[in-house]
Amino acid sequence: CAAFDTAGDAVEAAIRSQRELRAKPWDGPRINVRMGIHTGGAELQPDGEYLGYLTLTRVQRVMSAAYGGQVLLSNAASELVRGGLPDGVTLRDMGEHRLKGLGTAERLWQVTAPDLREDFPPLPTLSEHPHNLPIQLTSFIGRAGELHAIKKALGEQRLVTLTGPGGIGKTRLSIETASDLVGDFRHGAWFVPLEHTRDPALVPTAIAHALHLQELPGRTIAEALKDYLREKEILLVLDNFEQVVDSASFVKELLTTSPGLKIIVSSRTPLRISGEYEYRVPLLSLPDGDQQTPDQLAELESVQLFVERARSTKADFALTPENAPAIAETCQRLDGLPLAIELAAARIRVLPPQKMLDQLEDRLKFLKSPARDLPARQQTLRAAIGWSYDLLTPPEKLLFQRLAVFIGGATFEAVEEVCNSDGDLDVLSGLESLLDKSLIQGAETGGEARYDMLETIRAFADEALVASGEADEMQRRHLMYFHRLARQAEPHLVGPQELDWIVRLTAEHSNLQSAILWGLRQDVERAVELLSHLSLFWSRGGHNEEAIGWLKHALAAPPLADASASARVYRLRAKALLSLGILSLQQEYPDALAILQESIRLLRELGEDIDLAAALSFIGFLGDLRAAEESVAIARRTNDRWILAYALAWQSQALRIAGGDLQVAQEAAAESTRLAREIGSDWGVARSVLSQGQLAAATGQPDEARSYLQESMALFSKSQDDYHANMARSGLAHLEQGQGNYEEALRLYQESILVWQDWGLQAAVAHELECMMLIAAAQGRAERAVRLAGAAQKLRHQTGTGPTPDEQMEIDKSLETVRSQLPSALYNALLAEGESMTMSEAISYALGLPAQKGLSEKS
Repeated sequence: CAAFDTAGDAVEAAIRSQRELRAKPWDGPRINVRMGIHTGGAELQPDGEYLGYLTLTRVQRVMSAAYGGQVLLSNAASELVRGGLPDGVTLRDMGEHRLKGLGTAERLWQVTAPDLREDFPPLPTLSEHPHNLPIQLTSFIGRAGELHAIKKALGEQRLVTLTGPGGIGKTRLSIETASDLVGDFRHGAWFVPLEHTRDPALVPTAIAHALHLQELPGRTIAEALKDYLREKEILLVLDNFEQVVDSASFVKELLTTSPGLKIIVSSRTPLRISGEYEYRVPLLSLPDGDQQTPDQLAELESVQLFVERARSTKADFALTPENAPAIAETCQRLDGLPLAIELAAARIRVLPPQKMLDQLEDRLKFLKSPARDLPARQQTLRAAIGWSYDLLTPPEKLLFQRLAVFIGGATFEAVEEVCNSDGDLDVLSGLESLLDKSLIQGAETGGEARYDMLETIRAFADEALVASGEADEMQRRHLMYFHRLARQAEPHLVGPQELDWIVRLTAEHSNLQSAILWGLRQDVERAVELLSHLSLFWSRGGHNEEAIGWLKHALAAPPLADASASARVYRLRAKALLSLGILSLQQEYPDALAILQESIRLLRELGEDIDLAAALSFIGFLGDLRAAEESVAIARRTNDRWILAYALAWQSQALRIAGGDLQVAQEAAAESTRLAREIGSDWGVARSVLSQGQLAAATGQPDEARSYLQESMALFSKSQDDYHANMARSGLAHLEQGQGNYEEALRLYQESILVWQDWGLQAAVAHELECMMLIAAAQGRAERAVRLAGAAQKLRHQTGTGPTPDEQMEIDKSLETVRSQLPSALYNALLAEGESMTMSEAISYALGLPAQKGLSEKS
């Protein structure tokens, strides 16, 4: 990084450098160099380095946005060179871009000059307006008036609910609205699918998953979510909300605590909370008696949709004078309901419009609901789906209604076992037919076919299943299948296939939820066995809270609550208590210790050594070194390598934290790592190696500690455990800081704090700010250290957390030194400046610390 007296000098130097690089005869592949230019405030320090608030970070980010051979300018630098560029040199506006780690967007400009390359791909920056809005593979028909009305309403209100019957197009309309408005929200638009969520208490989890937030010990998902959204400008789309409408109060809480948040909800019913604007989605425009020519009908949304979807099934389909009247009448009889029209159009291969109209006449009359309290359009939807259903053969109908038992789709294996346990169906042919008739959807995930239904269609299939009298039997088979899957998965959740199984179970999460909920009502024992088999999945998958709720419910109800239960139930209660205790400990719930102690009492009586060793290892981690030692002794007797590796890893942690024999701790961690490697568990190795790294750092072995921590971080990342990977990264930063390697420590802290920021974890951010403050103080940057201290203190106060006693002593000592270097009034003013910062402002300020030696803060 070079400093220049003027931005013009920097531009001339960049052009000359690029020309000479292009002209150089390279012996090997050409080296293309990217360059970034920014102008900002800077102070030259006595050591010859520059210090400048955010300037270094911004010039780094501008440079990182360029391609090799490209020169980019920030907007500030471009303003200074306009009118003074050399002949033939111009600036090309590249638009605004969101650069990593910067709270505001930056308009970038490309330098174009003779002999320099000009054609580059779009800049590889973060999207200025990030989103996860689903990509739509079909065209969006009409709805211009509806889009305008919804956007106008959202400009005046913060909560707009799109209501109407299933199949009217609420989801698609909400996605299109959000796509049009994403540019108005600095932190983007985020789609939250709720079609598979049955429990209103899980709505915070669904929103957090869409935003990539994860559970952390000691904090609920709801708390983390509110903290994350508090300072964001975000548009949320909550889709299919009607089945979790009891969580409307939580939506109100989010809006109350997050002034920059706006929400679009799609639901069959309004939320009925203050501030809500209900927009009833109208039907598509329909033909009237005067509109019969193809040209006239082609202007109508309902006809446009029919023709477009028919062409996707039959490529040569066209609206003609011959079929126009039948299509018009079909759209009229379907009341312009999008889903009904799409289902009808899907039949175009087997029924021309004229014949389709004949079939539709009979089916509408036959399937029309007699219930007078149902809206007419819902009756029409039932008729449309019922008509498609009635076109199926008896075996296809049986398969269709049985598929309703699956929530979130199913693999072919699951369909075969649950829907065809008697072997009376041709499942492959049946699925093929249902796919062809658009009653189910098919996709391939990881080389395996998966089948799913639109939720509205699944609801119809579920009614048919209940009417058939098979609903309880299908639910029983469904529970049995996923119980077996859980039992099959358990031994593979640690080992060479662990990641494959985590991915597979994640795809089945909604089915697992459904099976457990039904089991807790009808077959508690099997439901609890399923829960216990998947303890590692609930923990690693970020599902602690829901699993804790299920286990508490099961333990409080018969038969597990029955003191005179059978030996099998007694054993099951012990296993459930162990799972509940482990999950509660990870959430830092105060009753975790008592739960684990109760499980240990039962496990001792039962002689369940493997589970007993696991329970004792956690008691040891909580400070009981005798329990940790006993855990290892029992694990050795079992000859189970994984439980031994598990117990040894926790023993090493317990000894380090409690100030025990560090030599024993090191030996335990090393043996745990060896066993985990033999088992082939990357996640297990990562845990053990993290312990080895922490121990090596504590015993003054920085080189070994660095190697261990780097390996741990890489393995956690490979295992898709981002939280623990960042913990390893933070530990590595502490090590570098302790060794005086401030530049490397700052780089790691900067990466780490951005991850905690993405998750909205204020306490973790405060810790990193404190660490950066210590570095600033050690480097003699007193004013910066005080501001960072103030920002960290504010976050600590907001979260009710604090540093450990040792950390607090180090902070106090550092601030005492800094206070002696500054006038009292200035110190207090700087502290107040830091406390006035938002979390985002504090992070941006912290990122202004130089992360590489020799960086300039001028241009």
